[in-house]
Amino acid sequence: MDADELRRQDEAIIKRAEGISTPMKVGRPGDFVIRVDGRVREPVVRELCLLTGYRQSASDGPSVLCRDDYPSIRITTGERRKTALEAIAFRVDDIDDAVRHCRDSPVPAIITPDGTAILTGPSDLTGIAVHFTAADAGSSADGQRPSLSRPFHARIGPPDHITIRVRAEQRPDAVLELIRLTGAVFTGSEYVVPFRSVNSVLMLPGTGFAINVVSGTRPFIPEKGITEPFLSRFGAGVHHIGFLADGIRELVAEMEEDGIPFSLPLTGSEGEGILQAMTTRSEYTGLIIEYLQRYGSFSGFFAPSMTVRPSGPSSPPPSPEPQDP
Repeated sequence: MDADELRRQDEAIIKRAEGISTPMKVGRPGDFVIRVDGRVREPVVRELCLLTGYRQSASDGPSVLCRDDYPSIRITTGERRKTALEAIAFRVDDIDDAVRHCRDSPVPAIITPDGTAILTGPSDLTGIAVHFTAADAGSSADGQRPSLSRPFHARIGPPDHITIRVRAEQRPDAVLELIRLTGAVFTGSEYVVPFRSVNSVLMLPGTGFAINVVSGTRPFIPEKGITEPFLSRFGAGVHHIGFLADGIRELVAEMEEDGIPFSLPLTGSEGEGILQAMTTRSEYTGLIIEYLQRYGSFSGFFAPSMTVRPSGPSSPPPSPEPQDP
């Protein structure tokens, strides 16, 4: 894939998005729903509390993790089909309007008997489900139980984005499905050179939260030897959750001193506008946690030296197989 082909794909996505007459309008995420085997629930709680600074909720039970007014993390138990983040619940201002929207939408959804929540099934394109709840549904931030705590937690901020890994040939359709379900704004795609992948960015208006849809550059055809490690292991699904950081150099150093390993060491620079690092993939959830700190007016997700935009002066080099941190 070269820059011209990526530009043509982006133009086609924009044109098709214009035909979505009534996309859902959502607020910030309210909950991340994580499903794990019941035998590892407690290790998952400890791991997520350690890596995010979240705590167990006193009011909603030990399987609900919360922090300030950030989206909560709800841990359910059962058979894990992909990576463990199986659904995102969004707040909507008018749940009745959302119900009407879902009834007219081609995406199958279940409306709870009391009409206060809407649940879609797992998407064939993204591997995740989307839930909608009333904006005044309440928060679990009050009454948190004492939990695993570290001084470096003060350097970890709110969730900034999730990244979903999909098949290359399905990325445009996955982007359009998420636009239809959330009202997100497509801001374009970029080729990420070190990972040999394409990142399409969706921003939720007024929230600062992004959904990144990532794929390789060629169709995933295992029988022809064209594979992707993540898709081969998990199928389409959430690759990682990104958290903002304040003092990321100190954060990573303190986490490493605490024995927390990283698959992507501190990368980027203040001059390029971003520093970022990623933990190793969890054996329990299949998820990676990313920490990033932006500088100045930079709003992207990778250092500019790592990416090629469709409008850029050069094309990305050919590569046989995308890499997965």
